[in-house]
Amino acid sequence: MQNLQRTFWTYGADKSLKIDNPQQDLMYFESLFAATGFNLNDDVFTPDELWKARKSPVYKPVDVEHEIKINEPKESVIVGSLIESSVEDKDGKKIDKQQDEFAIISVGCVWQYIFRDVAANIKKLVADKRMFVSMEAWFNDYDYAISGEGVVKRNEKTSFLDKSLKAYGGNGKYKGKRIGRVLRNIIFGGVGFVEKPAEPKAIVRSVAEQIPSDANKVVERNVIECLDLSGDNIAYILSRLNRG
Repeated sequence: MQNLQRTFWTYGADKSLKIDNPQQDLMYFESLFAATGFNLNDDVFTPDELWKARKSPVYKPVDVEHEIKINEPKESVIVGSLIESSVEDKDGKKIDKQQDEFAIISVGCVWQYIFRDVAANIKKLVADKRMFVSMEAWFNDYDYAISGEGVVKRNEKTSFLDKSLKAYGGNGKYKGKRIGRVLRNIIFGGVGFVEKPAEPKAIVRSVAEQIPSDANKVVERNVIECLDLSGDNIAYILSRLNRG
């Protein structure tokens, strides 16, 4: 029987984040993204499923409090992107082979020249150890995990357990035991900055220091429009590019 309970972890330990060739319009951050076992929403990541999904966070969006709505771009606010994904064991050491307990560690960036107030607030909350992340995931199947019993396959005979799951309005208990939803075929789709995470260890543990001394100066943003390049428009475009 696979053990899905956790031992003491050190994932949240403070670590210095160093970025090669940092760009001053980006605020870089590092955090625990997801870990094996139960989270507070009673979603469960088995070692096999989490390991297969470990590289999928890269290039996915960063938002605030999950302000992304499917197929509604005007109602969604994306403030950055995830750029790296690695794996650590329960002692906080980088690993390249699957273990029974581990966590995905993500590095991301916030577009701080565009979202200046957001970046400033994140930095403040990180300094106060009150800024966390909450992963976003796609999956197309699930089973059940019952404390003390292991994984139970979902089928016609066991699907009645859905009503016990927190995700579907239940109290997270079955016959007095904790029950969770084991996600299958996971693709991580992004992450949101939150103050109340489903994963208590998912604290933003580091924000990279800005190397350039002028990183916080006001910067003007030029928008180059896509125009017809025929005829007199070429002269117009050149005049726009040479302004200033």
